[in-house]
Amino acid sequence: MWEIHLKVKRICAVCILHRGIRELELATSEDTVKMRTTKKLLEFLSDNFSEDAVSAILGTTRDRIIRDETGCPDPYKEKKALSNDYASKLLPKIRRTLEKEQNEYKRFRKACLAAIVANAIEFDMLEHDQKLENFPTLLTRAEEELEIDNIEEIYHRARKSKKILFLADNAGEIFVDALLVEQIKKLGPSIVVAVKSGPVLNDAIMGDAVLAGIPKVADDVITTGTDSVGLVLSESSEELKRHLGESDLIVSKGMGNYETITEERIDGKCIAYLLRAKCSSVAEDLGVKNGSNVAKLHCWK
Repeated sequence: MWEIHLKVKRICAVCILHRGIRELELATSEDTVKMRTTKKLLEFLSDNFSEDAVSAILGTTRDRIIRDETGCPDPYKEKKALSNDYASKLLPKIRRTLEKEQNEYKRFRKACLAAIVANAIEFDMLEHDQKLENFPTLLTRAEEELEIDNIEEIYHRARKSKKILFLADNAGEIFVDALLVEQIKKLGPSIVVAVKSGPVLNDAIMGDAVLAGIPKVADDVITTGTDSVGLVLSESSEELKRHLGESDLIVSKGMGNYETITEERIDGKCIAYLLRAKCSSVAEDLGVKNGSNVAKLHCWK
């Protein structure tokens, strides 16, 4: 059995509503719409917040309520564009750092750390307040803030794999992910990158993947078939499920994927979780401090 079950903590109720209110500010300027939508969010939480709930699932419905009520299909569109622009300007420096490293494992390690730190590109979280301009500082502290370090195990698993499925997370972040995808390809396996099929929070969609150059470094780029936070297999496309079944290793970026994949049963698969802990609930579940970097490999029996 899967050993981790990440259910909501009490603080998740505050965070889910907090992020919803911030998202509403981006989605509409109409006070009547904001009030009506806030009431619907409170009703939804009242009916569905329980010990068995998963925060990413609740967040998915919250975002769908906001889009339906406001008519705004992509509240984070401008912030995603800013993230992509900022990350694209940082990319040449990160690439030069990788190219200077002759040792294959060390180069892979640096690409992993950069991709993990890039997961800090996130907005409107209750316990996470990182400005884009702080990203270079986080890069310099990547090693010291790495509290779970399975990068070497992930490297060896990737080298043995024939096919890898890479579950992307955020816009901006996906530009740095492209460097890691490139390094994984050099190890030998084929690699398929999956992004969301429609806007959800600041998650990457196909347009972001194209801007980041993912089609140039991956064997294929697909969508999950859904706009859910994280990976919800019951909503996912048959294409995504097929690639999941064919892959020897799944690289899972970010907290949303961590929260949801821990609720699925994927026999015989190894999951490499690459993320930055940005809330106390996920940090507690992982046994790390909030604000820590995590590279965790878990294989199903």
